[in-house]
Amino acid sequence: MVIGIVRTEKYTYGQPVQAHLNLNTSLEMYSYESSYSRTPVLQNSLKLDGCYSYTINVTEIDPKRDHSYKRIKVTANVIEDGTGVQVNATQLFSRSYSPLNMDFNVNSDHGKYYKPGLPYKGKLKVTNPDDTPATGEPVEICATVSRRRIIDTWLANKQVKFCKNYTSDENGYIKYTIQPQNVDAISIDLYARSLKYTGDDVLGQPSASAYLDPFYSPSGSFIQLETIDNPIPCGTQKNIRLLFTAKESTEFELQYQILKQGEVVKSGSQQVTFNVKDDVSDKYENTEDLINGSETQISPELSASALGESSSSEENCPSARETRYIPPIGEVQIPIDVDASLSSSFTLLVFYVREDRETVADTQKIEVEKCFKNKVTFDFASDSAQPGTPVAHRITSSPNSLCGIKVVDKSVTLLDSSDQLTKDRIFQLQSGLNPPSYYDSSNFCNSDKSQPGLEPSAGNSKINPTDSSYSSSYEDSYAVFQDAGFLVISNLVLFSRPCSNGGGGGYGSRGGYERMYYSTPASMLFEVGVPQQPGAPLGPAGAWGPAATQSAVEVRNYFPETWLFELKMTGPDGTYTGEDNIPHTITEWDGSAVCINSQDGIGLSNMTSIKGFQAFFISYTLPISVIRGEEFVVVVSVFNYADAALPISVNLGDPQGFEVTSDLSDNEICIQPSTSESLKMKLKATTVGSVNITVEASTASSSAACGDSPVYDGTARDAITQSLEVEAEGFLNEKVDSILFCPADEENQLFSKSDNLDLPDDAVPNSARALVDISGNVMGPAIQNLNNLVSLPTGCGEQNMVKFTPNYLVLDYLTDIGKLTDSIKSDAIKNLNTGYQRELTYQHYDGSFSAFGNSDKEGSMFLTAFVLRSFYQAKRYIAVDDKIFNDTQKWITTRQQKDGCFPNVGQIIDSGIQGGLDKDKKNGTITAYVLSSLLISNYKNQTVIGKAMSCLTKNPPSTPYETFLYAYAEALASQKKAAQKLLNDIKPFADTTGGMEYYRNPNGTKSLDVETAAYAILTNLQLGNSRSVVLSLVRYLSTNLNPSGGFHSTQDTCVGLDALSKFAKIVYKDPVDITVSISGSLNEQVRISEDNKLLVQRNEIFQIPSQLSIRATGTGCGLLQTSLRYNTLSPPEKNLFNIQVSGECTSSDCKQRRISGAVSYVPKGKKSGMSVVQIKMVTGTIAVKDSLNQLTSDSRNKILRADIDNNQVNIYFTEISNDAQRFSFDVEEIVEVENPQPGTAKIFDYYAPENSASTTYAYGN
Repeated sequence: MVIGIVRTEKYTYGQPVQAHLNLNTSLEMYSYESSYSRTPVLQNSLKLDGCYSYTINVTEIDPKRDHSYKRIKVTANVIEDGTGVQVNATQLFSRSYSPLNMDFNVNSDHGKYYKPGLPYKGKLKVTNPDDTPATGEPVEICATVSRRRIIDTWLANKQVKFCKNYTSDENGYIKYTIQPQNVDAISIDLYARSLKYTGDDVLGQPSASAYLDPFYSPSGSFIQLETIDNPIPCGTQKNIRLLFTAKESTEFELQYQILKQGEVVKSGSQQVTFNVKDDVSDKYENTEDLINGSETQISPELSASALGESSSSEENCPSARETRYIPPIGEVQIPIDVDASLSSSFTLLVFYVREDRETVADTQKIEVEKCFKNKVTFDFASDSAQPGTPVAHRITSSPNSLCGIKVVDKSVTLLDSSDQLTKDRIFQLQSGLNPPSYYDSSNFCNSDKSQPGLEPSAGNSKINPTDSSYSSSYEDSYAVFQDAGFLVISNLVLFSRPCSNGGGGGYGSRGGYERMYYSTPASMLFEVGVPQQPGAPLGPAGAWGPAATQSAVEVRNYFPETWLFELKMTGPDGTYTGEDNIPHTITEWDGSAVCINSQDGIGLSNMTSIKGFQAFFISYTLPISVIRGEEFVVVVSVFNYADAALPISVNLGDPQGFEVTSDLSDNEICIQPSTSESLKMKLKATTVGSVNITVEASTASSSAACGDSPVYDGTARDAITQSLEVEAEGFLNEKVDSILFCPADEENQLFSKSDNLDLPDDAVPNSARALVDISGNVMGPAIQNLNNLVSLPTGCGEQNMVKFTPNYLVLDYLTDIGKLTDSIKSDAIKNLNTGYQRELTYQHYDGSFSAFGNSDKEGSMFLTAFVLRSFYQAKRYIAVDDKIFNDTQKWITTRQQKDGCFPNVGQIIDSGIQGGLDKDKKNGTITAYVLSSLLISNYKNQTVIGKAMSCLTKNPPSTPYETFLYAYAEALASQKKAAQKLLNDIKPFADTTGGMEYYRNPNGTKSLDVETAAYAILTNLQLGNSRSVVLSLVRYLSTNLNPSGGFHSTQDTCVGLDALSKFAKIVYKDPVDITVSISGSLNEQVRISEDNKLLVQRNEIFQIPSQLSIRATGTGCGLLQTSLRYNTLSPPEKNLFNIQVSGECTSSDCKQRRISGAVSYVPKGKKSGMSVVQIKMVTGTIAVKDSLNQLTSDSRNKILRADIDNNQVNIYFTEISNDAQRFSFDVEEIVEVENPQPGTAKIFDYYAPENSASTTYAYGN
């Protein structure tokens, strides 16, 4: 057996890659197999110029031919010339032992059954093993008709076979027609076989078969819609032909209905009159598609004389003549106006009612071109443009439509297009709105009806279910209405199918056997794109005509993945025109527009593209970051698509923050047309921070480098600047000191404070940096850092809310104080919309939410309540589907227990929240939280509210957190006395050190203590207590603020900012006039006034270690934050976790590597909450995403998710126990680095980040 393989390697926009190709071909190995089962591996190594085709002789990898069930595994490794960039791909190929695939496709409409008296028209699909159409293939199709009838008093069975030879068309289809059948035909068996491949060798003879059931009518009346092969264009009228059986003269009123998503959207009727002169049956007697070969009787096997006698006797037998009668065929056209409302498919139901109440019906699902009433186009003014130049774009749509524009680098689309909105996706979502079919799989039948031509059964009419004696091989009008989506309740005659006795349903019930041959491709084209880099090659200039050899900008430095992502309105004429500079990347940009109009609804443009290109450019790749002291290699590639050679000089810009350890010594090179050359330079990072690297290439002063080659007579020049982050060695540490100060409340109305900015002995030199932030408002830092409130990953449904909830809190606050700016409003609403859409991906089908969506076995009561309150409060600013509120409230309330409590349904991954739910605890804590959410979302059912309040009464709180959560719920429910009593009872347990008030929870975390204080503030303010009552609580909250304005984790940030925003709104009107003096290593005076009190005034301290003295006078309050960050060579002290991580090379050149690790929880007999392992990559390496995906697919571990975040891998564990949890994943080198520093790894409890452990790892030699 020989299989052809094509390997194609191209840049993401089509240019062939010049590279070295390594191919390994073998049979796949199963995980349970030992090395003794290994079969030979074929190895190929060659020069690649875009594509390579080769043939595999399967006997070379399966010499004994005893692994025919195994797939063929092909692994390709491509190493780009010059840069050394590697791309790997593996593909498995199934082997087919049939050279063709055939499919009668009888599951489509009309393919399920045939109607006596009317022609059956079908299509056979013929494809190659790779699913491409098989053109010009000779095929024989046979139809075997089984007949049964009564002739005089004898029961006669007969099978007749008709055959004809066909040739498949250019699309691989064969159209065939079966002539109209008599009513005594009880089944048709279709069989097709290849005439080219006879099965004489290893390959079998391709064939296919199908079984057709008959349709039944008591009167022998049938109608049949023609099959529409191709989607109907929008905006056209389509006449759909209907055939019907008739007597010599027939008259009836034909009804037709068009159904869309379970509703009748259009209906009509036609008066049909038929005369025998209108008979069109002769159209189907001589058609080329007709299976009209000579009749071959299969059973019973009779002699020629017997056949003649049988035929003669039938002619003389009245009963035989009656059953052989095939009625005339009439034809009528049904006009259908097809518009966007019917896209992308509709169901057409046609029927008429005879005088005897029999209903004659047919239905068909008809495909329509995908189109919208709101017709949207999006176009660029040209097909290509030079990077950095202005490009016009235009949208057309229905007038006054709101349009979203999205233009991204094509490489992004190729790597992952899952979030791309397309016509197919919209109509796929729309198809989900179609109602389920009411078809009953039970094969009921009428026991007093008999197969046509047989004597009717005695007795009264009965309808019997399927059993050993009663079932039916027929279909009837009842099934037609069910297939159309109707629940049938009628006094008309629709259900009429007769029973077939004798057991087993007679000659084939609906959906009977179907002999099909399936195979998967044995050869196919598979492609892998080289990751796009700024300035990577696009293709020869000839593809788009002459192109510039000089950059339009002095230095190319703008290389976004997304160029345009914005909302625009079309005008009254339905157009919008804009102009933007195309980014500096040499690439193709894919763009589209989606528009919404109040009258015409949604519309989506086709994808359009524009190429950013110039005939001469450079490209180089930098690592995401490097560690100070590391030496890394930068490969500069220079591309020439001019029509002659270019002598080029390449130079490195003035180095700032790094040293050049290996310069471009031979910096003058000659580049021939449509080729590239690469140069290497070695750099060493010397300064911590962001540094810029600029490389310039231009025409050399002399053409000597090109020798005798024709030289381009113009000037060529290009320059690129890219930034690189240089990090300090070791482990990052951060100390933050925050305080809310009010000078007028201090002794002598003077606030003073000293800060010692000391460093430990093992601090990394020059790694320290310190900041002093001063603001006149506790919400100041949060307002300026809405996108980065916490420094933790946000990869699950609850953590995502930290990027959602604070935005509407800030909008509420700034709106109430009249300080909301257009810029802040725009950013906050954008964050809300993004967070809303992302959170919906964590919703279950039943309306609940959970940490990881449908991958969790059930929804979470806690997270569903959290989302409910947040979405409800955000709907003031963004559109939130009301169905979400209804579904979440319904999901919550239907789970309320008899005692009024809400159960702990689903996993609560915050161990602090779960504190009140462990072991013998009641459900009071979760009930108080859920009750608060219901009240915030304006839930009105007082019975549910009352029962929940009763639960709280029966399950009193036992911790400060529970106490304030209970009190907050009671305050929201207007139970003010009960809430105030809880506040009074807990007050003696407060810690009031240093003018602050806070409460410690037993075995609690910092996050839980922050939430406790936040609920205390919210409850007091809800009860109307004065701000002086909560000021000491606010002071405590302010000491826990991080430099970005958040707290430690998700819940404490959301609840804490809710409390601070409500307090800040109360005190905002208080005048502020404070002077802050800073002395020591920083001598600065900062003024806080009414004009700037929302701003955060930042001062950087350069002398560390040092001591600061801070003094403040004036009226009002301010927020002071001092943050110190530094690195240490030794990891922080282990606390509750153990972590071990190691690295190893898996290839001889160490380009391929693997990281393995193990983590465990230290306290004996206990488990952590959800924990995250963060592994920072060694410089120049990246994690292989496919291997990370395997971590989550392995049911044996407790890994929920694994993400890549720049140069760091985040692995989420549901929990960590005393037993070691092991993991490993693959890594590959993308940039060569000498003397690389060790990578770091850290594990921490997400909701108690103070519980963590860190370590280092390396790959040895």
